[in-house]
Order: sequence, then structure tokens, then C-alpha cells
Amino acid sequence: MKLWLRARRPRLMLAIFALQALHPWLASQTLVPLPDLLLGDLVDTPIAVLAPIIMVAMVQVVLDTDEGDRIACPLVRFHLFDVGLLVALATVGLCSGLIGSWQMDSFAHLSWARNSLIYLGLACVSRAIGGTRAMSIGPLIAGMAVVLFGRVQTGEPSIWALTLQPPDTATSVGLAVVVFLVGASVAAAQPPHNSRLVNKGLR
Repeated sequence: MKLWLRARRPRLMLAIFALQALHPWLASQTLVPLPDLLLGDLVDTPIAVLAPIIMVAMVQVVLDTDEGDRIACPLVRFHLFDVGLLVALATVGLCSGLIGSWQMDSFAHLSWARNSLIYLGLACVSRAIGGTRAMSIGPLIAGMAVVLFGRVQTGEPSIWALTLQPPDTATSVGLAVVVFLVGASVAAAQPPHNSRLVNKGLR
């Protein structure tokens, strides 16, 4: 555990946990005008649709450290600690969203938590396929696709645009959990393909 913490960026890691914990009290429900190509106009979009991707990018920085590649630590144990970090972040975000929604009597604050689950799940798959430096690709593609093509002509979210769905929609929350669990399972079963860690054993 100490070797893993030394290999990562603990200060940045704490900042990410703080972001996940405090998101209901930040600007997670702020609306920003973003282009929708299908509607041909700017549409007010909750910042929580894209903002969790910034959190994923920060996680990528934490996990993509050259120092970690040089530390004598068993590859499997090191890799599972990384997966544990992602699970912990998802759990903190979900619990914080539930607490914020209960305290403010609104399900709106579950948007960030639900979208974090989706983006972290996609990040796990991206990392398993393309390595740590590809973590943000899946979430970024998904986020931009939702913003640009995620609404029908009436302005309502398309059925596939989970991050745009109302946060109190049980289907979207359930599917978000499924996406994350699938991603975490893929990540746990297959370390990032370009990992340069060497299984030298603990000394």
C-alpha cells in the first residue's frame, strides 16, 4: 500500500476525492449553452453532463506516473490498488450525491454521481484497451456524442443519452451502475496493456 501511494500523486488524489465529495454543493446544476447538431441550436445543458470527465482526466494523471513504473511492486497487487481507487471514487461520489439530494430535497444532485459512474466505467474499459493514457478517450467521446446528438427534435433526451436523462430516472441510474461494474470488472481482469511495471517482488 505504501509503495502504491508513493508511486501515485497522493495530493492530487485527495483533491479528486474532495471534488467527488463536494460536488452537490458546487456548481453541478449550472446550465451552460452547448451546441446540439440535431437541433441546430445552442441548448442549455447541465454542467454535470461533461464536468465529471475533468475528474476522470485527473484520475488519469494520478495513474499515469513514470515513478510507479520503476517501483519494485508486484504487478497484480499494484493494478488492483488502481481498481480499488476507482471503486472508492465512484462510491464517494454516489454517497455524496445521495446525501446532497436528501439535504436539499432534490434528486438533481444525483446527476454528477450517476454520470461519474458512467464515465469511470468507460475509463476502465479505455484503460484496459489502450493503456492509462487512453483513459479519458471513452468518456470524452461519450460526453461529446451526448451533447451533440443526444436530443430528439422535441428537445427531450434520447433514450441512449444516459447522462442527459433526469437524475431520478431509475433506469438511467441502474444502467450507470451496470456500466461501472462492467468497466471495473474489465479493469480488474486485464491490466492496462502498455503497463511497464515489472513483477520484481517486494524487497
